[in-house]
Amino acid sequence: MNKCPACGSSEFIYDEYSGTVYCAKCGYVLSEHEIDKGPEWRGVDKNGKSLSRASPVSASSPGFNMYVNIVSVNRPKFRIIPSLSLFNSSERNVMMLRSIAKQVIANAGLPESILDEVVLNYRLLMKMNYRGKIKETAVALVYIACRRRNLPCTMKDLLRNSDVDIKGFNKAYMHIANLMNIKGIYNDEQLINMTLRIVNMININSNIKHKLMLLIRDMIDKGKATSLFNGKTFTSTIAAMVYLSLLIYNVKIRQREIASMAGVTDVTIRNRYNELLKRLNFRVII
Repeated sequence: MNKCPACGSSEFIYDEYSGTVYCAKCGYVLSEHEIDKGPEWRGVDKNGKSLSRASPVSASSPGFNMYVNIVSVNRPKFRIIPSLSLFNSSERNVMMLRSIAKQVIANAGLPESILDEVVLNYRLLMKMNYRGKIKETAVALVYIACRRRNLPCTMKDLLRNSDVDIKGFNKAYMHIANLMNIKGIYNDEQLINMTLRIVNMININSNIKHKLMLLIRDMIDKGKATSLFNGKTFTSTIAAMVYLSLLIYNVKIRQREIASMAGVTDVTIRNRYNELLKRLNFRVII
């Protein structure tokens, strides 16, 4: 049939689910229960949407690497087992951490692919007998994943999108960094660029600037070897290095000025400065 007997239109629509052919203009049904001569089953529908009822198992999925033993039961009575009780305590912790990390990642606008890395690292930590609070651990692992991928997300951004305080975050991060042997997740380019940004804002001659950069570069290498940057924002540590270098070359400047250039508080500069003297075995005599 080439034309609709009701309106004469030649445009027809075939509903592949019901096998019905009807007129596109007036809706007149021309035939029903048509046999689909196409393949028996397809992976996608006409709109390109997947019809698959299964998907690859993600490493972050609950129960990953678990197995179930099927045994015969002679008793005729059965009982319903809550789904959560099918997992041991470790897997329940993974489920909780996964949920928290997923929320933090979504709130911070980060790619979802980070979630797999976070959960895999947490499973690795559990094998090392790691014990820490779930919320703080989740945020710390998300932060580590961001720094490894050079994603533009700071520690303050993550803390702002969670109910974790800075003290709890630092404690969890330091513990994780020691177990996973993370010597420093900041690359040299980031540290040098921050150093140049602060040094170029100081009114000194180019000769002193060159000497400052050489000295600070040496401090950075020693700081990375002693885990100086672990658990802290590198901005405050670099600012303290700049301040210490200026004192060594007898350039008079206030801590408050350096703090303003770096965007941190003078109290933070003072704390990082004292830590530098202890970690790097410096002794400044003024």
